[in-house]
Amino acid sequence: MLKTMTEEDQGRLESLFMLFGVGFVLFDVDTNDPGFSIRVRAQRFWPAMFYVNEFAERLKLYDATVFQQLFG
Repeated sequence: MLKTMTEEDQGRLESLFMLFGVGFVLFDVDTNDPGFSIRVRAQRFWPAMFYVNEFAERLKLYDATVFQQLFG
């Protein structure tokens, strides 16, 4: 298996992905048999309601018709 990333870089990336809850999958370079390994599984987080409400308010100001279709 050909490696295109150092162990040190891989460790740094794994730490960042775990910190932010993002999934990390490594694929082999072989295009005929592109094996993979899951290094970090993605985490599910609930959104911060402050930002959800802010986005909804911006949408309502931008296009009230679309806001009405989405939220009734």
